[in-house]
Amino acid sequence: MLSCTSCPANYALQTVGNTLHIPHIFVSHDENCRVMYSRGYTLSMRPSQEEVDRHLVDVITQLNWKSMMVFFDDYYDFSHVQSLLSLTRKTFLEVVLLRVEKFTSESDVTEWHTSEKRSPFVEYGGKLRRAVVLCSVENSVRLVKQASEAGIFTPEHNWIIANKEVTLETLRSLHTSSGVFTVMRRPLSYNEYTNRFLRHWATLDTSDRDVRTLDDARLSAAYMYDAVHLLASAFSSLLNTRGWIGPNRLTCKTDTLTPWNGGLMFMDTLRQVQFPGVMGRSKFSGSGYNVDAHVQVLRLDRRQNRTKMRQVGVWDPLTGLQLQQGTRQRHNTNNRTFRVVTLTEEPFVFRTDSSEGPDFSGFCMDLLKELSIMLDFDYELYEVHDGKYGSRRADGTWDGMIGDVIMGKADFAVGATVVTATREEVVDFTLRFMDFSLGVLMKQAEDENYFFFLKPFHPKVWLCAAAALCVVCGVLLVLHRVQPDKPNVLSARANRQSLSYPKWFAYNSLLKQGGHFGLRHVSRKILAGVWWFFAFFLLSSYTAEMAAILTVTRMENPINSFEDLSSQTELPYGTVAHSGIAELFSESSLDTYRRMWSYMTSGDYPGTLVSTTDMGIRRARKELQVGTRSCGIMPYWNTRYEQSTTVGSQSYSSRTR
Repeated sequence: MLSCTSCPANYALQTVGNTLHIPHIFVSHDENCRVMYSRGYTLSMRPSQEEVDRHLVDVITQLNWKSMMVFFDDYYDFSHVQSLLSLTRKTFLEVVLLRVEKFTSESDVTEWHTSEKRSPFVEYGGKLRRAVVLCSVENSVRLVKQASEAGIFTPEHNWIIANKEVTLETLRSLHTSSGVFTVMRRPLSYNEYTNRFLRHWATLDTSDRDVRTLDDARLSAAYMYDAVHLLASAFSSLLNTRGWIGPNRLTCKTDTLTPWNGGLMFMDTLRQVQFPGVMGRSKFSGSGYNVDAHVQVLRLDRRQNRTKMRQVGVWDPLTGLQLQQGTRQRHNTNNRTFRVVTLTEEPFVFRTDSSEGPDFSGFCMDLLKELSIMLDFDYELYEVHDGKYGSRRADGTWDGMIGDVIMGKADFAVGATVVTATREEVVDFTLRFMDFSLGVLMKQAEDENYFFFLKPFHPKVWLCAAAALCVVCGVLLVLHRVQPDKPNVLSARANRQSLSYPKWFAYNSLLKQGGHFGLRHVSRKILAGVWWFFAFFLLSSYTAEMAAILTVTRMENPINSFEDLSSQTELPYGTVAHSGIAELFSESSLDTYRRMWSYMTSGDYPGTLVSTTDMGIRRARKELQVGTRSCGIMPYWNTRYEQSTTVGSQSYSSRTR
């Protein structure tokens, strides 16, 4: 049996063929019809749906799409859409599905476009730049033409037409469209069967009799031509080898169905026969599908008012997709105005407020200005409202500059953005302009001065000690005058220098030099004992404090690496929240970074995660906190603020683009 019917009729024929052992070759109008019985009596001239979905997903992945819209209609079974979503669920941020009505005329297209059903075009305008069209040939062409006429299909748009029934003549009819098309078609072989097929096609009384080349023919017709030749070749092979077994004679009144004895041999012969047909050499798998699933990828774009079509890649089941270099779409920027988002972070982006509005300058702004001159485009610059570069939220959406680019609020972002694996999943980056590694920013140790010996005690303590010394000297002087010693030479000298006597006694006792003056009265001895105890306590405390200070100052830097920082809790440290560095700490598998991230997010040490870099720099300088940031930024802050120092780390490197 040879059939080209709808799927319900095809499934009925498969059941009959499998029951009576009658080989059945079918050519479906699309890839929706499946082979119901593996190792049965049915063969499909088309590849399996899984192969079709594979090469479609490979093309989308190679083009590095991060979001897309899928148009589909009744021509494709919804299982195609489900398979596409399943294979791309780890690749895309968001996929929008839009069911297209079956258009019968151009008026239907216009009515659908102008009705309320057109609202998705307005709501998801940014996502229309990347779209997959899973529609019939007629709907695909009319959809593209109407999108071009409505002005929503620009040179920045790239649509994939997945219907392989699209002919080159159909593609040439889209020459007025300004966008880029990626079309996947089965490559057709040029051999002895080609001219014969075209001659036979020209004799048919159909609307397609004006087919001039093989590329203009319908794919289903080429498959049917090969199926007839396959059936004839198998029948001829069995006759030549005398393996032909005639079919059983059946009548409509037969109550019992007897399977055909020659069906199995005929089926094996069909699987073994290979000939260079119009669609190439057909070869069938055990499941009954044609394994010759080679696909050519065509690119159709419009340049200088001319539509150019070229082959940009091929796909086969063994090697997968092979795209040519430079296949990714290049945007035409001439005389265009782009909306650019940025974020203030010195020295890359400076912001100066004036009466006319904010003015931005810095390295990134100079770079953007030079690019606009080279590529001949204008730009409107604005600062992101939440002050963030961009991080993934819990619901899967993005904030910051990355979020503005994804949502279409900005055409692109310019700034000191750290390139991470998570960010590269949703947006594209240019070449880097700086390499950097992580570093630690901390307050620099103060230089020593001539009064360093006073550092162990607070000035109030020194004042109290000096006051105590004066009080003791005064009391001793009073006691010496009230109760003078017996007259002798020493006492006469002491009486003559009565002020120096208590002064040197208190001073010598304070420095542990001992008192060389005799104390003959009980009142003086009590006062001297109290003073000696005070001097002993004061000097012991001073010695301990001075030893501790000298020990700490002998260390050049208490933090020399991230390991030192993570192993202590005395010096608080942190970084900028929702930044690339914070993402590194949160997703790293290194124990050092995991400990640091646990410390910063524990909540026991408030203020470890700041909102801006400038806030983190101020806290690191004034509050003796330690900040982790890019080593490429820290030299600028060290130059601007002389009281800070950095410790670099080569354990992690990234790219700023």
